Amino acid sequence: MSRQSKIGFWAAVLMNINIIVGAGILAMTQSMAATAGAASFLAWPMIGLLVFPVVWCIAQASRVFPGEGGIYNYCAKGINPTAGFVAQWAYLLGYMGTATTLTLVLKDALVHKAGLTIVGEYSMLFNTAVIVVFTLLNMLDVSKISKIQSGLTLLKLLPLVVAIGLLPFFFSANVSYAPVDFGLIAMTLPSAIFALWGFEACVSISHLLKDGAQSVGRVVLMAFALVIVLYTLFHFSLIHIMGAKQLATHGAALFPQFLGFDANIVNALGLGILGAIIISYMNSIFGVTLGNMSNLYTLAKNKLITCSSALTTTNKQDRPVTAGIAVAVVGWAMLYFIDKLSISVAITNVGVSTAFVLTLVALFLHFWKKRNMLQLAVTLLGFASCAMIIYYSWMDISPDATERLLYASPLAVGLVIGLVMNSVATCKKKTK
Repeated sequence: MSRQSKIGFWAAVLMNINIIVGAGILAMTQSMAATAGAASFLAWPMIGLLVFPVVWCIAQASRVFPGEGGIYNYCAKGINPTAGFVAQWAYLLGYMGTATTLTLVLKDALVHKAGLTIVGEYSMLFNTAVIVVFTLLNMLDVSKISKIQSGLTLLKLLPLVVAIGLLPFFFSANVSYAPVDFGLIAMTLPSAIFALWGFEACVSISHLLKDGAQSVGRVVLMAFALVIVLYTLFHFSLIHIMGAKQLATHGAALFPQFLGFDANIVNALGLGILGAIIISYMNSIFGVTLGNMSNLYTLAKNKLITCSSALTTTNKQDRPVTAGIAVAVVGWAMLYFIDKLSISVAITNVGVSTAFVLTLVALFLHFWKKRNMLQLAVTLLGFASCAMIIYYSWMDISPDATERLLYASPLAVGLVIGLVMNSVATCKKKTK
């Protein structure tokens, strides 16, 4: 591939920002404000500092373990192929949890923000419709999918841009920060980290960047830093426009109602913002299901799981039909058993964090051989960050330990099924 046809630094940064920014920031500010009040906006820089060692290590992994394949490649080279598979499978399961979360958030927005109570009355029918619609959309030609995704990108940024633009007009020095709220910021961690997943997206396309693996670290770190600033300003703006209590009660989607404009302007702006947010949720579900289908298809194509011949079946548009159906069935099952937002968020956080922990193990082993003490220290900080993410996500599921185990069972069952499928595929390879 010629240098001219590859992706430049800032284009890659914008691409990464586009992947990170989505429904998470629009959905999670409400629960964060409910937990930590006016101080909740500080969760973004705090989580930025907490996750920085992980972001740094993931960025370094593309340099240490060059080649295509992302997380699988890092763990397969740094540990062994089985570890590579477990990391990639846990990553896939985590993002299956993301699809569940986004569907629940979309349903809540339609019922409580748009007033479509019929959606709540026929919940499973709605879930089925969402899964079927986005599965069919992902069967279209990839160029059409790209056009749809690109067209919806500006809409998802509209609420953030409007709210931040209004901050100078609504800033108030009288916003009250209760001392107790600062101590509760840590409890917002599961919601905040959910809204930041995707920072690692660039690692899988390092071969497409003009400077290759050497620029991946700079792209990931720059995109992550800019998103932290964007999220902090947006959340801070909502606190000043709505107040913490109103944000916790009504959510980000209804902030136009607190602008004090003429009723007709408020209604028009509110309808536009609400529409943009709902479309953003839908666009995020679209993108996540596309990624899940592609990840499952790639695992099957590389013969890392059994039934690979069936899962690699494609339609006339070269889209993975069977893999899409499999993802749809699993997604429907998760929505059937999981109806609580904190549970689906926890599954995402634990699944993705597991993939990162294994990547950190691969890096630790590499730096240990090189006796690179500075990188070893950063990697250890990365382990501590992942441990905190997993702990707070685990505790956020339920106050009861038995319930936590029950609700986490889909992730555990999924990992076992994946290992069995991988073992069968490995045995078939050896017998040939």
